Order: sequence, then C-alpha cells, then structure tokens
Amino acid sequence: MLDLDETVLDNSAFAAWQAVNHKLYSPKDWARWVNAKQATEIPGSVDFIKTAKELGFEVFYVSNRNVNLTQPTIENLKNIGALFVDEEHVLGKTTTSNKAPRLKSIEDKGYTIVLLGGDNLDDFDSVVHHKLNIERRNHVENMKDDYGTKFIVLPNPEYGGFDSGIVDGYYQLSTSEKIEVRKKVIKPWDGK
Repeated sequence: MLDLDETVLDNSAFAAWQAVNHKLYSPKDWARWVNAKQATEIPGSVDFIKTAKELGFEVFYVSNRNVNLTQPTIENLKNIGALFVDEEHVLGKTTTSNKAPRLKSIEDKGYTIVLLGGDNLDDFDSVVHHKLNIERRNHVENMKDDYGTKFIVLPNPEYGGFDSGIVDGYYQLSTSEKIEVRKKVIKPWDGK
C-alpha cells in the first residue's frame, strides 16, 4: 500500500504556487491542481512500483484525495508511468481521512498488506489519527521495529498530521490562530 501525495506524486509545484500567491490550502484550489494532472513523480517511486510487480506484488494506492478526484488522479499516475492504475487500486477518501477502513477493504478482498509507504504517520496506523504529537511520538517509539521494515516513511516537511497534532482542535482554529500555535512550537534559526 502506498500513499499518493508526497509519496508517489510530487505536488511541490502546487505548494510553490500557493507560496507565490499567498494562498493557504483550499479544497477548490487543490481540486484545480489535481484536475490539471501536473504532479510529477517522487523520484524512485515508479521504479519501486515496477520492482514490486516484478516480485509478484500488487500495489494499492490509498489516498486522502477525495474520491471524486479519482479519475484525474488515475490519469496523472498513468502520465508518470505508474502501474496498477485503476479504480480497484486507487482508493480515495469517501467519508473519513482515516485510512483503516480502506486498508481493511483491501484485506477483505483476500490481500495481505506486507508494506505501507507514506509521508505521514496516519498512512501507517489509524491509532495516531488526529492525535496530539506527544501521543504520535510515543506510538512511534512503541512501534519502532515496524519502521523501515513494514512502514516506509518518506519525509514531508510541507504538511501532515504533525500540523493538527500541535494542539487539540487545530482544524477549528482561524488562520491567525494556527499561525500563532505554529510559532510556539517551531525553533527558527536566530540568523547568527
């Protein structure tokens, strides 16, 4: 199982567009980006997928892209040369961003998930879904033997569950309140 965004698909051009246009995330802008089908490959991801196929594995993509964006997502994946690119293998978000029900649906079809690749702890274990960062760190410590073997983590400094893990009720905060709580946890360079 692979996550898509910042695991297989590189959306840094969208993030750069946001930065130069002083835009925060919005579902409308994100949908425009997905429909443009211009995400590029995270280097090595397509080779990884091809190797998995050569070894006899199937790859499922479990993404928190809304299910109504499945078709342009499939087309974008085809554009970068990914395999297993169809509605059976590309599972978008329907009612929840918790990936556990979608992972279970794969297992219910008779598959065994042997590896999970992603850029966010939520890609691996729903136990940390919407939890505070202290709980997320403790969970990683408790599951450390699975990281690098069953769970393959790619770094994503742009966004992730660590955002909402800063403080309870993060998503209910205004933009200025989010900025303030972020300022309290970052450790910027002093310029010297």
